[in-house]
Amino acid sequence: PDKKFESSPFNYRWSIPLTYFDSSSQEVKRLWFNYNDAEVMLNLDNVDWFKFNKNQVGYYRVNYPTENWAALTKALLENIEMFSATDRASLLNDVFILADSTQLSYETALNLTKYLVNEEEY
Repeated sequence: PDKKFESSPFNYRWSIPLTYFDSSSQEVKRLWFNYNDAEVMLNLDNVDWFKFNKNQVGYYRVNYPTENWAALTKALLENIEMFSATDRASLLNDVFILADSTQLSYETALNLTKYLVNEEEY
């Protein structure tokens, strides 16, 4: 952590509203990441992929397991319209920032760009 931005002496903590959707439905699901919790547990059985921060409404980055990045790439190649232009842009933004910070491979980031051949929103 940067010494310039040390923790607040007031120990502020906030709950974070999360939004997501998955391959089973375009319905936006909402939940809270409670300030007292260290993690959020979801049951995502029977879905091929999931995407957090629907339409980039939250101010946070999202990283996924490698398998989910691959599934998102496949879904984008098969049906680009399944994701809004905002969601597509946020996936690209997140994947390259995460690759730049070594939290994700550039192979994963570059694979995601394969769908751009079909992109018409620019």
